[in-house]
Amino acid sequence: MQTNSCSECGGRQSCLLVSELTPEEVEATRGIRHTRSYQSRQTLYHEGMPALGIHILCSGRVKLSRGDNNGRQQILRIVGPGEICGEEALLEGAPYTNTAESLETCQSAFVRREAFLDLLEKQDRILLPLLRHICQVLVQTQIRLTHVALNDARTRMAAQLLDLAEHYGEPGPKGTTLRLALRRGELAALVGISPETAMRLLSQFQREGLLEVRGRRLTLKSPERLRALL
Repeated sequence: MQTNSCSECGGRQSCLLVSELTPEEVEATRGIRHTRSYQSRQTLYHEGMPALGIHILCSGRVKLSRGDNNGRQQILRIVGPGEICGEEALLEGAPYTNTAESLETCQSAFVRREAFLDLLEKQDRILLPLLRHICQVLVQTQIRLTHVALNDARTRMAAQLLDLAEHYGEPGPKGTTLRLALRRGELAALVGISPETAMRLLSQFQREGLLEVRGRRLTLKSPERLRALL
């Protein structure tokens, strides 16, 4: 059910529009944010489209990816509640540089570029969280590029599984289970390897007792041994 109330938002503790503003100031933003709901695997925007505004994720998770003419895909990052995507809208006339697709049912608050820039002028307290967010994305991108350039596929897969476990893992009697609806091809795109290589590595980890694979559900049985591969 669609809501335009920040008090009901799953990402309100870390959201740019909430964390630095008073309740009265948050209420004043109601007119510029347009709440939209998306079903699983629905697209928020496509790479190359005019970047008309920023999406602030209220609930659910969204993957940001880029593709090539051969149909190959690279997943850049996964956006969760309270985070934003579509930062390209801050640049006048820029297109979206990636495609945003929901991994599960989610809700976002869309703010048009002009309204967002006007809000930044009026509420400069939002600038610091925004700058922090952009710097975090930059650092994550640098780390990913370093992994791709300096590590082999096995090491990169181990590092990605550990990162996913840290952000989306749920401890259980058999280990840490990843609660994220990623297909095998998407996991490969996240690591930056082919689907065939991803399947081979997952099978290897399973034979070595590091991982349990049940359909799309992955359970890290021995994170310490995986970490030793890094």
